Amino acid sequence: GVTRSDLQPRSSPCRGVTQRASTDVFPIKPEWMGDALLFIRHHVADGISSADVCRHVGRSHTLVSANFKKLLNATIQTEIIRVQLQEAQRLLRAGLQPAKVSALAGFRSLTYFSTCFSKAFGMPPSAFRTETSRGRT
Repeated sequence: GVTRSDLQPRSSPCRGVTQRASTDVFPIKPEWMGDALLFIRHHVADGISSADVCRHVGRSHTLVSANFKKLLNATIQTEIIRVQLQEAQRLLRAGLQPAKVSALAGFRSLTYFSTCFSKAFGMPPSAFRTETSRGRT
C-alpha cells in the first residue's frame, strides 16, 4: 500500500532555468522582424552588420530599415549596438576585462567599444566593472 512517506513532496536540487527554443521568439509582426531580432541576439558576438541582418531575413535594406524605424524607433545598427552593450554589461558584471569584453561582445575595436559604452552609460567600461564589483550598479 501507500505509506505516508510516499506522499511527502520530493525535492531535487535546482539546476537553473533553461531557455527553450519555444520561448526564444519575439512577438512582433511581420514575423521576419522577430527573426531579425533573434539573429542579432544570437550573432551579436560575431561582429554582424545591418547587411548581415537583411541578408538573413531575405529582405531589402530599405524594407528592413523602415520596419526597424517604425517598430523600434531605431536603425538596424543602433539595435545591434544596443544588444552588444547589453552583452558587454553582462560580461563586465561577470568580472571580465574590458579588452576581452570588447571582443566577446562583437565590437571591432576596444576604442570603439569604450566610446559607445561611455556614451551609453556615462562611464568607461573599466569604471562600470569596478562599480559592479563593489555592488553599486
